[in-house]
Amino acid sequence: MTTTVQSLVTANAGTSASDLQPLLANDAFCSAANAELAILDRAIAATSALNDKTENLTAGIQTFAGAMGSLRAIAKRFPETSTQIAEAVKQVQSAMGVVKGNIPKESTATVTRTGDGSPTAGDTTWYPTPWYAPGNVVISNGVSYTCLVGNRNQAPPNPEFWTVTKA
Repeated sequence: MTTTVQSLVTANAGTSASDLQPLLANDAFCSAANAELAILDRAIAATSALNDKTENLTAGIQTFAGAMGSLRAIAKRFPETSTQIAEAVKQVQSAMGVVKGNIPKESTATVTRTGDGSPTAGDTTWYPTPWYAPGNVVISNGVSYTCLVGNRNQAPPNPEFWTVTKA
């Protein structure tokens, strides 16, 4: 659900909502405030997505840690199984390596930036590793994009983070 000035007034003003009609009638204010609220909504959605990714990563780590702990406990309790357990440990560690191999590699490319963090003129190519602040402009696949929400490694045209720059 998109947050708007109208939805905030409706949800929070109570019996004073009618007193705020002049504010709601101010198109310039509502337009500017709604644009900021839309950016905040996108930031909240992006934060939620990052939290979901963190939870998934945590679950994966807990799974591997649990498996390793269980294998070590079995080997300690039943020493006669140590050879088989050692092999199982190697298999789990091998699985960890496969997971490690699926993590995207960071680019070694760098973007020259000005004092405010924006790319310098002439180097607006999007790269995955730099931090992009709202308002930064990049070129990706020949299309110009403006950053809406600060990010790293969120490739255009992801609409949560980028919008096509108007000519």
